[in-house]
Amino acid sequence: MRNSLLVLAFTLSGCMADVSASSRTYLGPEQSGAVTPRSIDDTAREVTRLFEVRGFAMVDQHLDGQDGERVLKFAKSNRAFAAEKDDSARVNANDVGSVFYAWVTPAHAGSTVSILGKPTLAGAEPCTNDGVWLPCTPLSTGKDFATRYLSGHAEADIAHGLLSQLELEGYAIGPLPPNAPVPNARARAAHEKACKAHRQELLRQVAGEQDPAMRKWLVEDLPSC
Repeated sequence: MRNSLLVLAFTLSGCMADVSASSRTYLGPEQSGAVTPRSIDDTAREVTRLFEVRGFAMVDQHLDGQDGERVLKFAKSNRAFAAEKDDSARVNANDVGSVFYAWVTPAHAGSTVSILGKPTLAGAEPCTNDGVWLPCTPLSTGKDFATRYLSGHAEADIAHGLLSQLELEGYAIGPLPPNAPVPNARARAAHEKACKAHRQELLRQVAGEQDPAMRKWLVEDLPSC
């Protein structure tokens, strides 16, 4: 799918590897969130406080949908690593950060919170293999660098620690149920609808295009949704 996503490839020593893991990759759906007896506003405020004491800044928050789900986004531009930059490397540990999303949703007797964190490199958010749709950039870098700094383990530790603290404070009273909805489902549905409409428009252009070279270009540009 050309021109729809920018593929960032950072050339470092060693073989290349895709960056594709998030906190949810390791924790799974149930351990990535919790049930709380508090309102969505109380839960959102406490989640925000816990991210702030960990050095994360809130970069966005908004209500999503008619059920009142609140979506929070937090970021840290760099993490503290004991690493030195190689003069031949285009990026180093100082370019590694983290981004976290938290979905706080009304429930029968309070709310639920679901957290997903992933590493970032030079501000790019990679496409991850956790089943949650988010805007992202396919990201590849050196295998050793990816294993050391972009594995998603650090984000899993942060998410687990934050949820454990919510439990200690009495906010979290249990893990998410196995049938809990996948976060960001509405945004994914809207994205897929728009993508399919764009694909149909391109197919109409292909059918009416007489120039073979232009037709080939349009076919190559078809989104895969």
